Amino acid sequence: HAHLYATEFGDRTHVVITLRGLGAMLPSIWQQFIKSGMRADFDWWLTHVLDDPPRTEMTPSYYLRNDQAGVVRRWASEVGADNVTVVILDKNRPNLLFDAFEGMLGLPQGLLRNVETREFRQNRSLSAEEAFLVMEFNRRAHEAGMSWLEYQRLLRRGSVQRILELSNAAESGTKLILPEWAAERARELGRSYAASIADSGVRVIGDLAELSAEVPTRGDEFLRVPMIPADTAAEALAGMASAALWRGSNFREAKVPLSEVEKTVARQSERLDSADPGVRRTAVARQAKDISTADLARLLLSRLKRKVGLK
Repeated sequence: HAHLYATEFGDRTHVVITLRGLGAMLPSIWQQFIKSGMRADFDWWLTHVLDDPPRTEMTPSYYLRNDQAGVVRRWASEVGADNVTVVILDKNRPNLLFDAFEGMLGLPQGLLRNVETREFRQNRSLSAEEAFLVMEFNRRAHEAGMSWLEYQRLLRRGSVQRILELSNAAESGTKLILPEWAAERARELGRSYAASIADSGVRVIGDLAELSAEVPTRGDEFLRVPMIPADTAAEALAGMASAALWRGSNFREAKVPLSEVEKTVARQSERLDSADPGVRRTAVARQAKDISTADLARLLLSRLKRKVGLK
């Protein structure tokens, strides 16, 4: 969408791209796919995305998003190299990103780094145990034919959100690290990306060498599924139960009454009425598919009662 954004924002558009070493990113990227329903284990996924050329059938969007040199080149071609700044993140300089934006925006130094954030908003990583728990659930959800909306409500906004809000859980768990072969391939790609970005003419803040920085590694044997602690499994179940009751991830939100479900469906229908007929037919089909059987039954029962004059 680079061309669309550049066109809409006009000549004053300036693009800032933040990058960090691929080796450090790969565990987080796998986790994001896992939280979106992917069922492939960590090492198997690595063999696909780090192949030369990468195999895209498992996660097609991976290479488009994480070809760091390609991302920079695409933006530079749309808005001009002079209008692109690349910020290289560095764990030894945790305030570099804040300092870079403060400098570009003319903000007082230290303003952004002093903003307090909630623990969940910091988007901490899952431990290996937590990630594999989600992966195993994905496999069972797929076999059961769970819809995306059901999955998103019960797992992403239920189990996963509750797990992420446990601030100390990841510290006591196993950290996902790369096998040696994957770390070396990530360093090779990082060096290639750095050379291409250096030649692109864009402004760079930070050290391009960080894109090929070394990361902790393990042996090349496949990572086995770790034992899931009972308290982690219990929290995941509690989060799913809370979400199933429409009470968020921690039973804090008021249960959503049926009338609110009906209003949501009505609002969606109103938007669909004004859509292009082809788009409307597709959206209606998706909407019907994504409503859970239980919610649909409740909705139809309520309307039937009103039809026959029952309360």
